[in-house]
Amino acid sequence: MNALLATIGESPVETLLSVLPTDAGTALANIRRFSRQLQKSGWSFNLDKNFSLAPDIGGEIILPLNTLKVDASNPNEHFVQRGKRLYDPLNHTFIFDKPVVVDIVFGLAFDELPETARNFIMTAAARRFQDQFLGDGNLHAFNERDERTAWAEFLADEAENEDHNVLHSPTPARILRYRKRT
Repeated sequence: MNALLATIGESPVETLLSVLPTDAGTALANIRRFSRQLQKSGWSFNLDKNFSLAPDIGGEIILPLNTLKVDASNPNEHFVQRGKRLYDPLNHTFIFDKPVVVDIVFGLAFDELPETARNFIMTAAARRFQDQFLGDGNLHAFNERDERTAWAEFLADEAENEDHNVLHSPTPARILRYRKRT
């Protein structure tokens, strides 16, 4: 958060445990928002494939609180997230009579993310924060270069973790999605 405050010339804060100044609160909200935006795509560090979810005593499947996205692992099944519960839109019900297997994306706390993800989130959030408060074109260009470098490092780290190759890689689609957002 202090990195974001530095981009607009504000003093750092020492703790998050007290009431934050307005700029610091906005900086923290920007980091959290961008972190969720990045994580919702599902990456090697926050996507669990073939994750089993069991119904509770009433037959409902309550999703973990940090669920960002869920999809049936079996392409012949279709489940969606509605609030914090799993819903079966084909049968129009929240009730399940057996466990289901899903691919689930978890939203992780900032300190649980890999270093390259944290660096990209901070760099991208800082550029947006600076644009929001100052709107200086020169600073924007400088921060944008840093953001592109951080993105490239993040993608390289992700590719290494996933052992992607030319025949099997979701990275080009993610690059295109990222470019559309900026």
